[in-house]
Amino acid sequence: MFFEHKFFGEMSLSCTIPNSPADVFIDFDKGSTPPKTWFALAVKAGQVVTVETAVTLQAGIQKCYHAALGDPSELSSVELPKSKIECQAFRRDGGAVNMTIYADDGKDRD
Repeated sequence: MFFEHKFFGEMSLSCTIPNSPADVFIDFDKGSTPPKTWFALAVKAGQVVTVETAVTLQAGIQKCYHAALGDPSELSSVELPKSKIECQAFRRDGGAVNMTIYADDGKDRD
């Protein structure tokens, strides 16, 4: 399912094959510094597809965002106990931030 928020950009929710991880994608295309309400929306969206606490998701989302913003590749990922976050953040061309939050039980990790 794809959604578009008039203030925050695009959001999609993927509920694929049973017993397969679900994910949520959220995008902010109005600069490299989303408002606190965007991050709050990312946490709530992440709670839809994971069983992480809001506090854990908030910390993971912030860590991923700041790491991506400071990395030359503009990319970062964070593994949490029961989910994974991948994000891109950049200042060039007016800036943007996007992240995908996945359900992940950690079984496939090395």
